Amino acid sequence: MACTFPIEREMAVWPPPAPLRELLLDADPDERRIADHLAHGELYVAKNCGTAAGVIVIRQTREHTWEIRSEEHTSEL
Repeated sequence: MACTFPIEREMAVWPPPAPLRELLLDADPDERRIADHLAHGELYVAKNCGTAAGVIVIRQTREHTWEIRSEEHTSEL
């Protein structure tokens, strides 16, 4: 049986709270690029027992097109 995690949209601001920042920097160590993705995209967080287990930033590039700009998860998944 696959594990499921609740996913919530979070405020996409730089700098994000420490646990989210660490995950985002694991995905892309360029803080300026992450800040740009957050400024123009949406941040979603998967949680395991209330703790961030994964993050994804998506950004709309065209009317019906969204791209994943940053994605990372903890090693426990």
